[in-house]
Amino acid sequence: ADTGNEMDDLYAIVYLLRSDQVEVVGLSSAHFNNPDLLVFEKWNAYPTEGLSSIQESQRLNEEILAAMGRQDLPHPIGADRQIGRAWGG
Repeated sequence: ADTGNEMDDLYAIVYLLRSDQVEVVGLSSAHFNNPDLLVFEKWNAYPTEGLSSIQESQRLNEEILAAMGRQDLPHPIGADRQIGRAWGG
């Protein structure tokens, strides 16, 4: 999940962790690729200087898991950069 990117992942993770219909077996962080990070001093609430989007997503994932009492779930850090495109290439 690129949890640090936008709020949709935060809600989805909490929803799934509370669901009786889904077995969550892990939560991996993902980096988010946004050209605004290279241009502006701030992006959303984040100062862009020195921002590591993968670290921000990992931090938020760990906070969610702690708040939900689910630190038992594997939560490895993901790739720190884009690995291809979702639509190919």
